[in-house]
Amino acid sequence: MDLVSGIAKLGCYAVFRQVFILGRNIVWMLNGTYWQHRRCWKSPVYYAESAHVHNIAARRKLDVLLGPANFMDFTLTHHSFENPAYVLKDNVSLYQVTRDQAIFVEVPEEMDVWRCQHGSFLRQAQFNNAHRVITMPLHAFHTLADSIGDPDAELVFVQNTARCGSTLLVRVFEETEECVAFSEPDALNAVASYATHPGWKHADVSRVTRDAVRMLCKPVHRMKGQTRAYLMKLTILSIDGVPMLQELYPNSKHMFMYRDCLKVSESLMRIKEVLPLLKLGYVTANDKFDVVTTVIKLIGLSNEGCGEIRIKHQFQIGVWLWCIVMKKYENMVQSGVEMAAVAYEDIAGDPEYALTEIFKYCNVPLHLLKSGLRALEKDAQGNSELAASNIKTKKVDVGITPKVRDLCNSTLVSFGYPVLGRPCILPGTITHKNTIYWPPK
Repeated sequence: MDLVSGIAKLGCYAVFRQVFILGRNIVWMLNGTYWQHRRCWKSPVYYAESAHVHNIAARRKLDVLLGPANFMDFTLTHHSFENPAYVLKDNVSLYQVTRDQAIFVEVPEEMDVWRCQHGSFLRQAQFNNAHRVITMPLHAFHTLADSIGDPDAELVFVQNTARCGSTLLVRVFEETEECVAFSEPDALNAVASYATHPGWKHADVSRVTRDAVRMLCKPVHRMKGQTRAYLMKLTILSIDGVPMLQELYPNSKHMFMYRDCLKVSESLMRIKEVLPLLKLGYVTANDKFDVVTTVIKLIGLSNEGCGEIRIKHQFQIGVWLWCIVMKKYENMVQSGVEMAAVAYEDIAGDPEYALTEIFKYCNVPLHLLKSGLRALEKDAQGNSELAASNIKTKKVDVGITPKVRDLCNSTLVSFGYPVLGRPCILPGTITHKNTIYWPPK
């Protein structure tokens, strides 16, 4: 989508949505829908009818892949009020959680929206395939989550540097047919960012996070056998929420997946051509303002200790992003957070060894390894705009000049990492046979 036309269409949609909602709310006030909705939101007494089911009249996002799940993605009409247990169906999934409500989407009955065949990212599959939206007040969300309890399987959370093969790991677990794997569930991405937000109390974030995990990992009745594990691959903004996730689920497993800095930065340069929000960030970045203290805060990451980095060339963006997330992993491990690192190069070089170590770490039976390896034969992001066949058609010059390389190397060295082209193996990398740590212990 052309960036300018995309923004224009989104603006037209926003105007249409506001006019539509104004007329709809007048109708709802006249027919009683508004008052029933308000009553359910204000008092737990009306729990039994507090799930508001909506039909979708229209939908629009600037960036389906990168844009966070948002209630405003949809223009809705009233369908019915139901018991919150309505969302426990296999074809209903948690879309987003805000300060006052939980938002679910309903897809066709036969669809498991979390499967990669419907979209390489959960938010993408949910947005494209939803035919109803269900909202409920947080008090009903908490009551329902308490009724189903914690997941009865291994919980695995995957953090990453972006463009490092973490979506491939989702497909590996999904291919086993005994694991449920989510690629970037935005409800959990959001609550992880709330953990460092000054407007949220720790107890409130903790409860919302716990219940988001419970509702994402509700039992899947269509699974053929026992569910061995729930894997949740999150976006980079969620890494600051790892301590809270570990506090809530002390037996959960946490992995950090990374890849060579040069490859990550090159990949980001290419995919910006198909991701409007990413392209917007790239074209507006320059040396006139401090990117770390503006963009980083906007996407939900803490920039503590990162200093000031001004962009003189677009290639630097991928480098500083990589450095910040890598350093966060190292700082967490040094502070006592239990987390294992996984290198993409190890999976590509010796997939059987690397996946064996990952399955052992996650307590996934090794007899599932053979089926998991089948995922390596597929394009992990083939059901999205990021499909390799699509990216190859984009003419992007990612070649860097000696001057740009020097700028990037200066950033890397300032964070304590090797210059571009030199290998970097993080402490705690479970997939590397002969780990040589950088920096040296």
